[in-house]
Amino acid sequence: EAPWSACASAPLPRGLGRLHEWAHSRRFRGESEDAPKLKRLSRKIHFAALPAAPIAADVWKAVLAALQHEQRLELDYRKGGREPDVRRQFDIYGLIVRNRDWFLYGYCHLRKHCLTLALPFVTRAVLLDEYFDIPDGFSLDAYVRSGFQALQSDGKPVQKITLRFAPEFAGVLAARPLTNDQTILHEADGHVRVTFQASALFQVEREVLNWGEAVEVLEPPE
Repeated sequence: EAPWSACASAPLPRGLGRLHEWAHSRRFRGESEDAPKLKRLSRKIHFAALPAAPIAADVWKAVLAALQHEQRLELDYRKGGREPDVRRQFDIYGLIVRNRDWFLYGYCHLRKHCLTLALPFVTRAVLLDEYFDIPDGFSLDAYVRSGFQALQSDGKPVQKITLRFAPEFAGVLAARPLTNDQTILHEADGHVRVTFQASALFQVEREVLNWGEAVEVLEPPE
C-alpha cells in the first residue's frame, strides 16, 4: 500500500485505484488469523517519498490507452520543462517508474530512434488512428536492468565508468549499490573504486554532482 501511496498523487485512471483497493481488501479480509496482526504491523510502517510531479489527467488517459492498445501518440514535449514545445509522433514501448519520476520509453518518429521522455514534460498527448508492433525480443525489464538508474542513452555506446569515493563512504556504497552490475575495489588507503557499464552519461553526471567532493571520476576521460 505504501509504495502505491508514493505514486498515487499522479492522476491515474480510477480503474487502477479500484484495483489497488481490491487487492488491499483481499489481503486483510480476515480469512487468516494472522490478518489482524499484519494489519496492525502495516500501520507501523511508512514509506516516505517526495511528491510526484503533476501530470495532466488527459495526458495520463492517452498514455495508458496507447500502452494498452499499442496505439501511436502525437505528443508535445517540453524538454527539461523549459524549452519550447516540440511536436512528435511516439510509439510507447513501456512506462518506467523510478522513485517519484515517470518516463516513457519508445520510438520517436521525429528523431528516428528510440528514446526516453520525462512524462511530466509532456504537455499534450493525442491518440492517433495508427498502431504499431513492439520489436520482437524487446523486454522492458531487461532494458531497465541494463540502464543506469533505469535509464539509457539509446544510440550512444556503452562505456566503462569508474568512480573513486572517499573512504568514509565504503559502507554506504556496499549497502546501497549504484547499479546492478557494479564491482567494488577497496584501495589500501581506504578509498573505494566503483566500476560499472553505462550509456546514460548524463545520468552518471547527475549522480557524481550529488556526491560532490566525495567522488572522483577516473574513467571515461570526458
